[in-house]
Amino acid sequence: MGLFTRRVRGLLSTGAAAVAALGFACSTGSGTVGAPSWDCGPEGNPSSVKATLKGGTLTIGGRGNMANYAYNGNGKVVTSPWYGNSLSITKVVIENGVTSIGQWAFYDHQNLTSVTIGNAVTTIGKDAFDNCAKLTSVTIPANLTEIEVDALEDVFDHCAALKAINVDPNNAKFSSVDGVVFNKDQTTLILYPEGKAGAYAIPSGVTSVHNLAFQYCAGLTSVTIPNGVTTIGRGAFNGCTGLTAVTIPNGVTTIGRGAFNGSGLTSVTIPSGVTSVGSYAFANCAALKSITVADGVTSLSDTAFAVCTGLTTVALPNSLTSIGNLTFAACSSLTSITLPNGVTSIGSEAFLSCVSLTSVTFGEGIKSIGKRAFNSCSKLTDVTFPESITAVTWPGWREQSYWGQGDWTPHDVFAGNSGMSAETQAAIKKLGYRGKF
Repeated sequence: MGLFTRRVRGLLSTGAAAVAALGFACSTGSGTVGAPSWDCGPEGNPSSVKATLKGGTLTIGGRGNMANYAYNGNGKVVTSPWYGNSLSITKVVIENGVTSIGQWAFYDHQNLTSVTIGNAVTTIGKDAFDNCAKLTSVTIPANLTEIEVDALEDVFDHCAALKAINVDPNNAKFSSVDGVVFNKDQTTLILYPEGKAGAYAIPSGVTSVHNLAFQYCAGLTSVTIPNGVTTIGRGAFNGCTGLTAVTIPNGVTTIGRGAFNGSGLTSVTIPSGVTSVGSYAFANCAALKSITVADGVTSLSDTAFAVCTGLTTVALPNSLTSIGNLTFAACSSLTSITLPNGVTSIGSEAFLSCVSLTSVTFGEGIKSIGKRAFNSCSKLTDVTFPESITAVTWPGWREQSYWGQGDWTPHDVFAGNSGMSAETQAAIKKLGYRGKF
């Protein structure tokens, strides 16, 4: 699933004809009234696996793999042939002869509460149980080892009631503790069920929180990360709207792209050992009010704190040398920023549309400021450069003409800030700025 936006989901009614027309192997089969059945083996051998619905239980039996279904990217899904009956399905049983569960096979089965997966299953296809809103628990069998670690999150995406994902102790690839999935030696936390609520302490011995591990866990309120953890993966806590508190230990070196995007954090401290903060790492955190970056951190990535609309306090260290593009864009409550002496460059649109920003103080190291860096900061009146700064590199481009290069045209770093005094504007112009205010 995508990190920062949920898929557009269509409620489709598809029959066997629609599936067959698109070249999929599943087809309707014969069955008595009240107990319909469908062939759903792979292309070339559809009758090798059969689905039968009786009394709310859908049983998948036979030998070999199930067919895969598809998501076409336009908000429509080519669904399984039993999808028209999905609201009446409360239980799915995959019998022991079946070796795989097809992609999107049980997508959007809104009343599904129980799944039994047979021991012969070695892999589960992408989004197989996506959006099964009432599914509460599932057990991964011993032989399910062929699925990629990154794919496991997709399988149970948007299962908001899922409180436990248990793993058979004999599984050679995965393990579980209290319904949370780890790799076999329990050094990587792979998947935390979306419906598991409250505070959670990651066990000691874990060194990595995997990509998307806690994604959309809205009931998670706080998490304790042990000192041994060095990596917080891409989207690890994305969309955890109830997560208000987290302490990132000093051993963490990498915070992945979108790691805490859209979470409920109210404050965050980035420790000194962090060498990489991914884009969108703390973006869209509306409740985030304060950010402290420890000494030792040298750069803040593009969009790292963008659209944190409640942010009022930012403390930056002297070790910081660069601020990326859009890093603090649209932080609409931020009123002032002091840039330490170590900062030499500010990226494009770094503080774009910080509409409450009134004061910016630059340090002695500033050398370049990106295009539109403080554009549309409509209340910005106080801009201070140290006396030691006599020139700054401003962005711009040369317009091309028929005869060659034309006039140099500035990007408007401070455009939309007409409240600046003439004196302030003049001081900025002395540093080589040729753009608008």
